Amino acid sequence: MAEETPQNRLAAAKKKLKGYWHRNSPAVPAEAKRNRKTNGSSPETSTSAGCHSSPHSCSTSSPLHAPQSPCQKQAVVLYWRSVKISRLNNTIKSLEQQKKQVEHQLEEEKKANNEKQKAERELEVQIQRLNVQKKKLTIDVYRTKRSLIYFEEESKDLAARLQRSSQRTEELERALSAVTATQKKAADKMEE
Repeated sequence: MAEETPQNRLAAAKKKLKGYWHRNSPAVPAEAKRNRKTNGSSPETSTSAGCHSSPHSCSTSSPLHAPQSPCQKQAVVLYWRSVKISRLNNTIKSLEQQKKQVEHQLEEEKKANNEKQKAERELEVQIQRLNVQKKKLTIDVYRTKRSLIYFEEESKDLAARLQRSSQRTEELERALSAVTATQKKAADKMEE
């Protein structure tokens, strides 16, 4: 299929217009005119804007030249309408392509958004787990501190008892020494 360029469209429009002129020129055989009539068109409607074909009313000149008759004017209007329609078709194709691109982009953004939401949910679950672990550790730290305070107090109490026991032991040792010394003196005196 040939590429659709302005020159190609112009050539196609000229070809259509030439066919139009041949169908409406007086040289068309009566059988062709009958075929047109059986196709649902009448001689009045088969020509443009009610212009009847006659040797003087229509010519086969190009629609791009200055119009000479109502038929030629109508042909020029039809030509430019076909050009406009062709341009509109191209615009529609372009807009459809843009629509597809936008839809594709939206689909990609939707996928990315879904992945982002999934990652956010996973992070939220991890944060909740970490918060639970943090709470447990906080309780453990509190209990450990309480135990440490208890053991520190027990340790102080034991140290005080130990000191009292040491003092009592020293007192008993002194008393025992005194008793031993007294007994020795008494024994010495007895021997004399």
